[in-house]
Formats: sequence, C-alpha cells, structure tokens
Amino acid sequence: MANQHRQSTDKANSNPDGISMEQVMDKPQGQSHSNFQGDDLPTKNGNLDLNIDLLIVGGGMSGMYAMWKFRQLGLNVKLFEAGSYFGGAWHWNRYPGARVDSESPYYGLSIPDVYRTWSYTERFPDHHELRKYFAHVDATLNLAKDASFNIRVTGARFNEEEAKWTVQTNIGSVTTCKYLILAVGSTSKIHIPDFKNITTYRGEIFHSARYPTYLDVRGKKVACIGSGATGVQVVQALAREDCQLHAYIRTPNIALPMRQRQMSKDEQDQGRCFYDSWFRAAKQSPFGFPYNLASGCIWDVSPDVRDSFWKHLWNLGGIPFLASNYPDHRIDKSANKLYYDFWCQQTRKRIKDPVKRDIIAPLRQQHWFGTKRPSLEHDYYERIDQDNVTLIDLKTTQIEEFTEKGIQLSDRHENYDIVILATGYDSVTGSLTDMGLVNMEGKPLVEEWANGTETYLGLSISGFPNMFMIHGPQSPISFANAPAVIETQVDWVAAVITKMHEEGIIYLDAERQAAVGWKQEIQNMSNMTLFPETPSWYMGDNVPGKPREQYTYLGGLVSYAAKIKDVLEAKHLVSSSALPPNLKEGYEPPYPTYTSRFSSKTTQIVIFILGSQHSSESRTIRNSTEPGGIPPRIVEPWPSQISANNEMATALRRMVDFVTTPPGECKPTFYDLASRTDNNGIYEQCLIAYWSTKTAYDDWCVTSGFGRWWSNLDPATVRHGWFLELLLPPIERHENAFTSAEVPEGTGHLQEGVSGAIREHGYWGSMRDRLPISQISHLNGDKITHGVGTVFDSRTRRIRVPGKSNLAVIRSGQDWSCTPPEERNLYVTRMHPVLTEGMNFLRDEGLQVGCYSCRFMDVLEKETGQPEVQKTFGLAYFNELASLEKWSEHHPTHKRIFQSFTRIAKKLQDNLSLRFFHEVLVLEPEQQFFDLVGYGNDPGKKFNDLY
Repeated sequence: MANQHRQSTDKANSNPDGISMEQVMDKPQGQSHSNFQGDDLPTKNGNLDLNIDLLIVGGGMSGMYAMWKFRQLGLNVKLFEAGSYFGGAWHWNRYPGARVDSESPYYGLSIPDVYRTWSYTERFPDHHELRKYFAHVDATLNLAKDASFNIRVTGARFNEEEAKWTVQTNIGSVTTCKYLILAVGSTSKIHIPDFKNITTYRGEIFHSARYPTYLDVRGKKVACIGSGATGVQVVQALAREDCQLHAYIRTPNIALPMRQRQMSKDEQDQGRCFYDSWFRAAKQSPFGFPYNLASGCIWDVSPDVRDSFWKHLWNLGGIPFLASNYPDHRIDKSANKLYYDFWCQQTRKRIKDPVKRDIIAPLRQQHWFGTKRPSLEHDYYERIDQDNVTLIDLKTTQIEEFTEKGIQLSDRHENYDIVILATGYDSVTGSLTDMGLVNMEGKPLVEEWANGTETYLGLSISGFPNMFMIHGPQSPISFANAPAVIETQVDWVAAVITKMHEEGIIYLDAERQAAVGWKQEIQNMSNMTLFPETPSWYMGDNVPGKPREQYTYLGGLVSYAAKIKDVLEAKHLVSSSALPPNLKEGYEPPYPTYTSRFSSKTTQIVIFILGSQHSSESRTIRNSTEPGGIPPRIVEPWPSQISANNEMATALRRMVDFVTTPPGECKPTFYDLASRTDNNGIYEQCLIAYWSTKTAYDDWCVTSGFGRWWSNLDPATVRHGWFLELLLPPIERHENAFTSAEVPEGTGHLQEGVSGAIREHGYWGSMRDRLPISQISHLNGDKITHGVGTVFDSRTRRIRVPGKSNLAVIRSGQDWSCTPPEERNLYVTRMHPVLTEGMNFLRDEGLQVGCYSCRFMDVLEKETGQPEVQKTFGLAYFNELASLEKWSEHHPTHKRIFQSFTRIAKKLQDNLSLRFFHEVLVLEPEQQFFDLVGYGNDPGKKFNDLY
C-alpha cells in the first residue's frame, strides 16, 4: 500500500502578551512565555522536515483528542499548533470574564485517565482554569512530545501519484503525511470590521482574542465594540473595575442566566463513577448534553404549565433553557415571540435605568430568539445599570471613523484610552480558507468556496483526499457541546482509517455530487427554520463578501452521528480499490449509480409478497404484439373489463384492497403489482409492498384484516393457490442501488435521502461491500436439504418452508419506458433476449449455481392491471451471497447480459435513459417466512419454484 501525503494549514500566531496594530490585524508577533501552570509553556520544535503517517493541525481539544485516538491506531502522529501551547481558542482568549458556557464535567474529554484525575472548581470554568485543564490532559496523555508550537501551515497539496500530502509552514519546513487532520476550530481567524482610519488611533487597541494579560483598566476610559457572547463577558467583567466603560451595541444579546456556582472536589468525586454513562448519554442527545428534552410542542400545554416549565429551566441556568425546551422556537414565529416575551419579562425587571432597559431588553423583538448566539451571564444586566457603564446604541448613532484619540460618532466624538474589538471571527470557514490548501487540480480552497461552502458530512472536501476536518463547517458545531461533537467525529475518522488499512485502500475522496447533496440538505433544513431571517455569523453575515448560507448542521448530534455512521458502514466515499471484480483500473460505469440513505429510526425493513397462482384455463391471451417488439404475453385484464367472478381478477383486487383501504398510518409506503408465466404454464400474479418498520406492518395486519384472513384461509373455497413471502431485513443486511436518483424503486421508497454517486455498475461487483454486516461476517449459508423442515398439511393444503441461514435475495429491475426510439430498439433486440435467457437459466437450472428460485416478472399498471411492457424485474433466492456473486462474475449467461449492455452503452456513447435498480438482502432464518395455500397434488410442479 503506497503511503505518501502532503499537507498545509495557516493559523494566526499573534502574541497574547503584547498589543499593537499588528495584533489588531492579526499579524504574527514574537512570543513570550509565562511560568504560570497551564499558561504558555515553551517548547523546542526541532527538525520539522517530517515524513509521517498523520499530521494534525491545531492543538485545541479537537487536536488533543485526535492525537490520543490516532496514536491508538499505531500511527506515527505529529501536531502543529500556531500558539505556544495547547488550548486552541482558550490559549488565545484571556480577556476578563472569558469562560466556557458548557457546564462541567461536560466540557471535557470522556477519557477515563483524564476525568478521573481532574476536578473543576466552578460549574462554568473560566479561561485560567481551562488552560490548566489542557495542561492536565497533556500531562496525563503525554501529548507535547509529538507537538510543535508556534507553527503555522502556509500551504498544502495532495500528490495523487504518491498518495501523500505535502505541507509547508511559516518556518520553511516541509512535512509529508498520508493523512491530514484539520482541527483548527471555528473561531481561529479573527474578524476586524473595516473601520475608517483605524490605524490612526494612538491608544491601546486590540481584538478581544488578543487581550494583553498585563492591561490595567483602572482609571481609564474604555470602549468595547460588540455585543455578542464575548462582548457580554467583557462588559460584565470590566464594569466591576474602576473605569469608565462604553459598551457599543447594535443588536442586544438575548443572554441567559448562567447560575454560576463553586464546585468542590468531594462533590465531583461522588458523581465521578457516573461520568462514563453521563458522557455516553451526552452523545445521545441533540445538543451534546445529557439533559431531558421537552416532549411535544409549546401549543400542547396550557400557558400556566408552559410558564411553570420555563421558570424551572430559567432557574436551572445555563443551556437547558434552549436545549431542554420545546423546539418550536426554531420554526414557529408565534412560539418564538412567546419565548422572547418571557425572556423580556424576566430581564427588564433587573434593569432600573429606563433608557438602558429599552436598549438592552427592548419590548419590541429585534431578532428571532435562538437565531443569534446567546451568551450566558451572571450579573450582566445589573452591571449595565451601573453609573460607570454607558451604552452606545448603534441603531441611533454610527461609528464614522477612528481618530488619534478615539472614535468619531455621527453625533459626537468620544476619547478613549483603550478600545476592545469584540467583533468576532470569520467563523467556521475562515481558519480553513486561510491555510493555503490546494486541491488535486491546483485550485485553492479559498477559490473553491468563493461562492459557497461544500463539504461531505462536514468531514471531508471533494478534491482533498485523506483530509478530514474536525469541528468544521456543515457539522453540528454551533448547536451541540463541542467535546461530544469532537469525539464523535474523531472516532468516525479513526474508523475510516482503520477500514482503509484493512481493505488496502490507498486514499479516499468525497464525491463532488455527494458534497453538493450534503450542502443542499444543510440549506433545506435551514430554510425550514427562522435562521435565514436573522443576520448572524451562523449565516456568514458578519463578514462582508462571505457567501450567505447556513454553515451548521441543524439536525442535532444524534441525527448527525447516525448519518455519518451509516455512510461509514455503507462505504460511500470513493476509494481507489473499490472496483468491481475482474475490472481493470480506471473502469468508470456508463452512468452514476446511487443508493438509499435511511432514517436513523429505520432499523428493519419489511418486504411483503402476496400472490396467487392460476392454471392456464383461467387465462386469456393477448393477440397483438407488445409495443417495442416484445413477444405477446398471456395476461388477464383488470376487473372493470371482465366479469366480477373471474378468479384472477378477484384475487388481484383482494390484494390491492388489503393495502389501500386501511388508515394511512399503517399502509405500506409503496407497493408494486407484477405477473409472469412459469415454465409449467402456471400464471402467477403478486403484490410486493414495503414498510419502513415492523411495527407499522404488524398494525396493518390487524387493521386491514389480512392476518386473520390468511390464518383462516380455506383452500376449499378457491380454485387456485395463494402464496405469502415475508422478508424482514435489518438495515445492516440490506443494500440497494439505482441509476436514477429522482425515481426511486422498491426499498428506495423508504429512504430519507440519496447518496452521492457510487463507483460501480448497478449490477456488478461491490454489493457485498455495501452490506454493513459483511464487515463482521462472511455471510456463508447452509444449503437447504430438500424437504427437511418443510411442513406439508394435506388437510389444509398448506406448505410452510423454514428459513435458512444467510439466504441471499435479489430483486433487480429494468425500466426502458422513457428511452428514445434508438435506445429502446437496441434494448428490445439486443438486451432483453439475453436478459430473458439469463433469468430462464436461473429459473430452470439455477441449482447449478446455488439459486433456488428465480421469477422474471412484468410490472403491472396499478390503474388497469395490464403489464407495463417496458418495465420488468427478476426476483431470485440464492443459497448465499457468494452464489449470487459467482453467477454474476463468472457464468456465461450473466456475462452475455453485461456484455450486451456495455455494447449498447458504447454505441450510444454512454448517453443512456435506461433505468436499472436492484436491492439485495441477506437474511437469517427468523427474517424469512414462506407459506403456500392450496398447492394441490403436485405443488413442486404446479406452483411456485421455491416451494
């Protein structure tokens, strides 16, 4: 396995211990070190011309957890960090009042060696304690020996021939690596608005993320520009000092009460034995905290119950007022206003000054609650009320320019000794586009994303193989607890790398179409909410020229984790080794193939096949040739065209009534009708129905009356046979593929979404790889011994066939109804005959290749009962998956099918309208049910092959 990577990343390297205009503009400065434990610790970088397995860029919580995790895989891992020590955002954020809004112990890693030996002193730790925590993580896991500090990545590109990244740094070093992990966080690149003449100001000025530790504000006049989460914390802290503080506010922050308190070690020791379960529960919550979630919606309860619940959450403090509340506020404007009115009622009574009250907590709602980043506050509103705090309302006055001594407003001039720019970041994407990343075609990422961000799952970027982002764009970074998201993503990447090593995959690259689909899913989800109606950094509004779009996955951590797990198991990243057997390198299918994405709630699919079988005397014969040149078929018209006592029409009508008359909630999601005539002249018609849950199917059996009818079915009352086949594949034992993402077939009707294109022909090769269960099982099946376990009841004329281990079932269909004349003629004259030959071989001589039964069926029109002569499918049962694979790869009948198709594709220059689909199941005995009623004296000859 060839292993070479090259990579590059660019992070700010400004000095938190000094201030200058260079720092305001985020230019690198020299670095000094403190001997305070947990603050800056000096390090020797040594030679950084490295050739390693994996490089991590970023030394915050993401990078530290990633280093620990990837070391466990036995990889040679190194980490580059722009700051002088670990901590990420908490290395840089040293402004007064800076603290995390995730409560302890949940703002921490779930590594037992780390949490067993660490105790916070407060419910919400401040920046000093957080730096001590990161030092504790380092000391416990021995991370610093493989980390290099004060290093910024300035360029990176993947070499496809060597399958490695080449990474350049600010010190001129070059590192090559196979895997590049970008753990640079969402708040690395600071944002300074383009204030006029800002460089003329002669006082102290800095961004809040570069706050100098020596600064003394006593006796000074200080301006803090910005009212986001940082602005709230800065104002709350500095208002306690002997200074004159001006708080510049355009949009008031809907801050929530923190309810800060001290926490003793004894208190934490008592709960420490539960930490493991608490951390696991946090990952099973949408917000990454193990909080209880409100059930129902705000309109389900009375106003008294609602207000009582809200007061309870309000008194708890912290995130629960958002995370444990009714979810309506994101989508319902009326509900959102109720939230705001409650907040306003609780907040305004804390502010005595009426002018300040109307600025900071206006009665008229300024933006939708929850659509801007809220801050947690302790006594912010009481501090605002103090005489030493002045509010500058930027809705009534504007900043015109900076002067040597201060700020010129539209209505006056204000002199300042210190200006603090709490103006935020080029959030989520800025730290990535500022690193000099270049794709395989030589195009910089900053240009790739000039018109909008595209990732796959928020973890990878098409054209950047073996590069993974942690806590990056289009993942649930803004609305879920960071450590829970980080661990979920890093664990996923570790599983991907393990899978690559096990399967000999050189590199992985996300399909562009998959990335486009993921982006669309993100935006569609956002457009259903109130977020697009509010200017915020969530939507990129704070940075001029930045594309306005949703940068965060809004579905919550649980949904996100299920989606990325599904992709990992189903293998929908493109791999250079995931080629069908016996095909040369470079093979590309004639057109894309897709597969279904199912909801995390869908764990088992139900496929229900109910049919009737009839002797030749009950049939009528069509005399005309079918459209398209297909030979005539023996069929029966729909009941409206014949007498009601016709047994075939009556049977088909009964099938349809069973699935169409019950209430909607238990009806099948989709059903097909089909028919065929077997080699013994027996006519068979059936209904195939699909449910996404076994519970819905069970409810249908009762509601429709089918269960009772089937159990009591008396063969003496009918002149024909009935058969029932029930297939119950768990999701991990199912896969499907289809060539039209817009027209689902079969189990595709149960999907929540569609994958990007997968690199194989719809019929050929890698179906095993897409069955998640194949990762832990060879799926070997035991052959059926004829008659063993089969129940024959001569009195009721029933046959029941027992299930077998790892029975492989394939339903594979063709639809040429939308093909233009030339393609249709080619299909009818060249493809259909060899396809029929192959299906007939499996029907008549299938046991030679381990096939117990094969039906080649015409799909019937639901309105008329007539065959859709341009749509067919084969339904076959194989002893095991290997039997199906052996026939498809080696048998002459299938080779002729594949060769005929490729010739047609070549003749039409791959410009095809023909649609294919298949679904493959591998079933255990308890996941199969076969029952036949009314089999007569010679069931093996007269009725269904399988029996």
